[in-house]
Amino acid sequence: MGRHSDDARRRGVAGWPIVVLVAILVAGGLVTGYLLLTREDPQAKNPTCTTTALIEIAAGTGSAPGLNAVTRAFNETAPVARSVCLTAEVSMVRTADAADLLVKNWQGAQTPRPTIWAPDNLGDVEGVAAKNGSVIAGLNNDAIATSPVVLAVRRGDTGSFTASGNETMAWTDLPGSTLTMVDGQPLSFALPDPRTNRATSYALQSMIAPISSGAPTPISASTAKDAGSVVKSLAALVSGSTAVASTQEALAALADGTASFTAVPVVESELAVFNRSTATPLAAVYPSGPTAGDYITSIGVTGPWVDADGREAATALSSFLSQPAAITALSGSDLRIPGVSTQSSAPGIDFRRTVTVLPAAGAAVVSEFTGALGLPDQADPGTSSVPSNSSTTTEPQTTGSPVEPSTTGSATNPPNTNPPNTDPPNTTPTTGSGTGSSTSTTGSSTTGTSTKPSTSKPSTSKPSEPPAPATPTGVYTLVVDSSGSMADDDGGQTRAALVQEALRQRVSAGTGTAIGLWTVSTAAAAQGYAETVGTGLLTAKVGTVPRTQALAAGIDALNPAGDRYSYAAIIAAYEQASKSQVKGVPNRVIAVVSGGDNTPSLPRTDVVAALSAAAAANPGVTLDIIGIGAAAPTSALTEVAAAGGGTYTEVASASEVAGVLTPLMTP
Repeated sequence: MGRHSDDARRRGVAGWPIVVLVAILVAGGLVTGYLLLTREDPQAKNPTCTTTALIEIAAGTGSAPGLNAVTRAFNETAPVARSVCLTAEVSMVRTADAADLLVKNWQGAQTPRPTIWAPDNLGDVEGVAAKNGSVIAGLNNDAIATSPVVLAVRRGDTGSFTASGNETMAWTDLPGSTLTMVDGQPLSFALPDPRTNRATSYALQSMIAPISSGAPTPISASTAKDAGSVVKSLAALVSGSTAVASTQEALAALADGTASFTAVPVVESELAVFNRSTATPLAAVYPSGPTAGDYITSIGVTGPWVDADGREAATALSSFLSQPAAITALSGSDLRIPGVSTQSSAPGIDFRRTVTVLPAAGAAVVSEFTGALGLPDQADPGTSSVPSNSSTTTEPQTTGSPVEPSTTGSATNPPNTNPPNTDPPNTTPTTGSGTGSSTSTTGSSTTGTSTKPSTSKPSTSKPSEPPAPATPTGVYTLVVDSSGSMADDDGGQTRAALVQEALRQRVSAGTGTAIGLWTVSTAAAAQGYAETVGTGLLTAKVGTVPRTQALAAGIDALNPAGDRYSYAAIIAAYEQASKSQVKGVPNRVIAVVSGGDNTPSLPRTDVVAALSAAAAANPGVTLDIIGIGAAAPTSALTEVAAAGGGTYTEVASASEVAGVLTPLMTP
């Protein structure tokens, strides 16, 4: 029988265990507090700082991977300038778009105003210098890294490009060529519009570049105009190629033997990434002669928004670029460093092959190419292509919708309320102006304002005999983490690169399905997510662009940056998917995340309640979540997925994502 004791009879308790317990709890609390401060406050790494500041870097498409690696190495050094703790962050902004923005003092952009510009094309830099030179007074024409354009071919076809004496053919020999491949197919190119694909522009410039004894200089507009007949001769080499949505899709088709073309111009660094991710890597052919390509520089921006602290911060990062850690980071990103042997290796790539660097030209030269190729005078970026059923490719866009890219960088699309077997609404977003400053003595850094959908109504006109809408075999809304942690190394590639390849594979294999794409990152939009491409049939168009092409550009633009507001994105995507159900057809929202949720003021209980209510009202929609790495909280994500009627799958590496997506996206 139990026994109760009063105060007088209570057995004494030794005091030392209590003291030890209290000490442990206090120490544990101090450690926890320290870890929290270290994770969230750069000053914890260096207590001598009086404040913090963010170095905003606007990096071109070819510059971004290398600059992401550099900034990670830079941030690990806990850099300080003028008693200000520095942190660098990269936003990918297509070089031509950034040039236009800098001429306008970065007005009308959603991306933050940069302290440093890292373009991949010297020609566009010279355009800014001529129109608004004061904004790049820190101009430096010396390349910190390069990556030449090459021709990707099937590995057995490299011998077809060998001239007499075992020398590789010159770029200037290719126009009008009658080469045949091993299987008897003639040489033909997947040649996207040079206004929207830098590899095509680089290849064309290389084909008309004069060979001289001195160092090559950028092609002039007059040279391009005089070479119009040469460029026109390429038409015969692209007329038989199959239309593709992106360079990546062209490479995939060439690798698996389904392409009607036999060569794809591609930047060497991008081919290296592709070859590591495929079971049938392609070979890089290096035609001789001056070769254009990514020519990456680092320019300190001197616009009116950059103060003294900003200039000091830019100087600190620029100085770091010559340090061994930065050189290693750039070289490890498949880039060539002047005077340094490239550390990277990839199947089919010869990083030691000597290449004569031809600095790329700007927009004036590209416009001459468009006329010679018979393209419309006014390009609709992302939609135009070389005529005669040639391939179409867009460059990855920096922010917002890849469907109608613009220099204003819209961050979000209006909700897609149409069923997945119809085109999306005609409404398009308008953008606010970016007012962000890169550094500040108060430690603040603001980004551009959010966007609002246009109030214009879709056209109500109908065709006299509307075709019956097709029914998809499956509806899949992809919600993809593109926060800063996706830049982490994962077996020699970034998590982002591995996930991008997995997504490309599923889009390529998604015949008959409806697919949409959402981006999860505060760098994509202030609310932490953006509906990049509305869910719809792959055979339908997004505006004037094939949905496959819009998805390809959106996948290419998943640039790791910013924080992760995954819960907010999942709720929005799930509710949107609930409006697009097709009876008897699987409808899945598939989220890919690399860690826990950081959405402000949104506890998991609220997320579970919202999803449970939506699932009860729409039982046909399923939420599945894929978590990458140990930082993804298993119990929390399992509970969230279950609330949406689905499952949670944890993978150790992003390379396993493709294997998980396959059964989820197979009707």
